[in-house]
Formats: sequence, structure tokens, C-alpha cells
Amino acid sequence: MGTPNETTVVRRTRTSDLTRHELSEQPRGNKTVCLPIGQERYTEVFENPVAFRALVDEMYQSHPDLFPKAMGEGYILHDLLDPSRKLPDVRLRRFKLKANQAVYTIRPSYVLPYMTGYTDDVEKGRFNGISCGDIRKGIDVNWGAIGQQGE
Repeated sequence: MGTPNETTVVRRTRTSDLTRHELSEQPRGNKTVCLPIGQERYTEVFENPVAFRALVDEMYQSHPDLFPKAMGEGYILHDLLDPSRKLPDVRLRRFKLKANQAVYTIRPSYVLPYMTGYTDDVEKGRFNGISCGDIRKGIDVNWGAIGQQGE
């Protein structure tokens, strides 16, 4: 090392074969596409890559706003994800865009984000088996008790 006031120049080069422009074009943020599909149809096509690709193509034609902009330049089915610990009976597929090699996960709409549960479980506004109305009543009762403490 040198003296404390000495500055060391470090030159780092990118090991990536992508240019800065290509790196800036890489999509950021959420890389999940949620398809409006029921459990029965999703389960029916999941194991068959040809049927699954036909489903994705159909959804892209019907709902292009759900997909990344580069989807029109082509994609390939990338892989199958391992079963989730939270929802082991739901498997997910991923696709890779040909334009920028970005990989996206496809999630069916009957599953909540982050595989935390099923949409049917929260459809009626329930929290851990308790309806929102019951939670509201509990809050009102407790809030009233808090107000009475000051009297």
C-alpha cells in the first residue's frame, strides 16, 4: 500500500458481452406475466409445450398489454420452475424474449402474487379465515374501549 493520501486507480472491465446500450435496454422491475386463465385450463396445457405455447400466443393476441413490448419480436419457452413451497400443486413456466434475452415468469390469474395463495381464498375479503366485516366490528369494539379509558 502507499501513504494514506495516495489514490489507487482501479480499472474494471465488464465481463459481459453486452454493450452499455444493450444493458440499458434490459427490462427492470416485475418480470411476471399474469395470464387470465382458470385452473382447469392451465393444468390442462401446462405439461404440453405445444399447447402451452398456443395458449401464450392466444393470450398475446387477445391481451398484448399484459406482455413486454419486445414480445412481438419472438420468444422461446425457457423452462419449468420447481414447485413452490407455498403452493406445491402449482407449477410455473418461464419464457425468454429473443430481442433482449430477458426471462419472464408466467403466472395464472387464479394464483396470488408471490404464490401466497389462491384468489378464491381472498375473493370474499377474508383474512386468516375472518371476514372483513368481523375485523371491522372488532376494531370498532376495541376503538370504543380505548375511547372509554380516558373518561
